[in-house]
Amino acid sequence: MTKRTVSGFLGLLVMPDPNTVRILEHTLTHRNLSRHLKQAAFRVPPKGAHITLFQARNFKQLPVSVARTVVDGLNDFLVTSPSGSVGLHFETIEPYVGNRRFLFWQALRSPELAFAHAMSVAVCGWVDKSQAEDKHALERRIHGLPEKEMSLARALNHNEHLFGYGLVHDEFMPHITLAADPDGFPKFKPFKDPHIGSAGRVVLARMGEWGKIDEILYDPLC
Repeated sequence: MTKRTVSGFLGLLVMPDPNTVRILEHTLTHRNLSRHLKQAAFRVPPKGAHITLFQARNFKQLPVSVARTVVDGLNDFLVTSPSGSVGLHFETIEPYVGNRRFLFWQALRSPELAFAHAMSVAVCGWVDKSQAEDKHALERRIHGLPEKEMSLARALNHNEHLFGYGLVHDEFMPHITLAADPDGFPKFKPFKDPHIGSAGRVVLARMGEWGKIDEILYDPLC
């Protein structure tokens, strides 16, 4: 990057290593999953699969020097430390309860991933939080939902006002988004598909529709 600042929809992402990508390619052919993927508006390309540590749609002039420092630190911790790259323990495939338009492959929230997530939140100071949903509008939208879903929606909204992103701290939920669709996945039955992979690298990326990667802006391991 030659720019001094970057703005827009940006994410700090853990990219799986090549062996984990091969595991994902196999998982995408699972009979309980493949027919739903055929009908989805977005299907993850295996090499674009990632775990989001932090993202926000409204970054305003994030200094590139800050972004590089945070990404370098995350790589040092998750990927290139003397103890080796951190494991990624994938578990259940299911629609995300907070927004059923997304189909997640949930990963174990390990202490290492939780710490890396906490490191990544350092960039939230450059996020414009003014676009977060008004709390009165939120209450109108979630009226009548089950109590568990209302509580989650309130927690996500609280985080969006504070950090510009809902899945922060207690709500951090490491996962790979496998698919997304405007109509959701109402007939999808969650199932276990446990696999252990590894972190390959951490990058700063420009994000697009459905949270897919539009462009990798900084990858210190390339």
